Amino acid sequence: MPSLLRDDFVANMNNSAWFTNPQAPLTGFAPIFGAVDAGFSDRARLGILMAQARIDGTDGHAGKGATEQAVRQMVLDSRSYSAERFKTSALDLVCAVPTINVAAYTDIYMGDTPAGTVQTAAACAALRAWDNTGNVEARGAHVWDEFWIRVENLPAADLYNVPFSAADPMNTPRELKTSAANVLRQAFGAALMRVNASPYAVDAPRGDYLFVTRNGQKIPLFGGCPDFAGYFTTACSLNHLDQGGYTMDSDTVDANSYMQVVRFPAGGVDASTFLTHSLSDDPASPHSSDYTRAYSAKQWLKVPFSESEITGDAAYSSAVVSE
Repeated sequence: MPSLLRDDFVANMNNSAWFTNPQAPLTGFAPIFGAVDAGFSDRARLGILMAQARIDGTDGHAGKGATEQAVRQMVLDSRSYSAERFKTSALDLVCAVPTINVAAYTDIYMGDTPAGTVQTAAACAALRAWDNTGNVEARGAHVWDEFWIRVENLPAADLYNVPFSAADPMNTPRELKTSAANVLRQAFGAALMRVNASPYAVDAPRGDYLFVTRNGQKIPLFGGCPDFAGYFTTACSLNHLDQGGYTMDSDTVDANSYMQVVRFPAGGVDASTFLTHSLSDDPASPHSSDYTRAYSAKQWLKVPFSESEITGDAAYSSAVVSE
């Protein structure tokens, strides 16, 4: 089985063991452990870059290295790697025309889009102003999501000047082809058809349409789809935007569930956690949404670990159980 011990970092973002660390690729293992030259997602690339930037102290968070505070912040930053890599060049191509005549369009994931005409100015302005994150207050992220999920399903050979290379997986594929302008515009037009058919403006904040419902109340969420748009912070709903938004109440969701950031100070354990769906599915329980609301606010819970920490916790109560 693949294994790697290093003093900088090791990482796995639901990909193969191949790129646990780019400086020491793991090869020569059975295919059951994942392919070497395929299945390397944008989320995996972003996670590796985040780890290296944390070591270097170039990610905008305080200090260098894996401090507890920095790691807690960075894993919830909700960055979209696809937007960081391709938004500027993609918008240069699709926003060069004021209108797009959309042909009837079928996407394996997004369904049918009827023929129509869309105006690009408002959506292009929203995307240029968007901060490339899926945070609750981010405006325009859904326009990118609707666009890029369609782009991801186009043949890569038609899109990129430099195709994916196993010799340079962190930097390939790259450079959108100018000859791809027409297919990109059709994907962008189809995306705008979906957004325009929804109740959400092109600059709507993400928390308005990415949410989970508890006791009839919407709790805004952050993050996005790791495979289609390269969000590291995962909250992915395949519910269509024009059919109730990206609700996490549906069955077709992929999201962070249990999360932990743990350090081991001398003689102890210091753990911060989330159980994003909360402890109870009983609506009458005070624990049916407390953890979820804390997650929405990015408020990690410090978990008591030692016996003295447990009994000293404000929520602690003792009980005698008799048989």
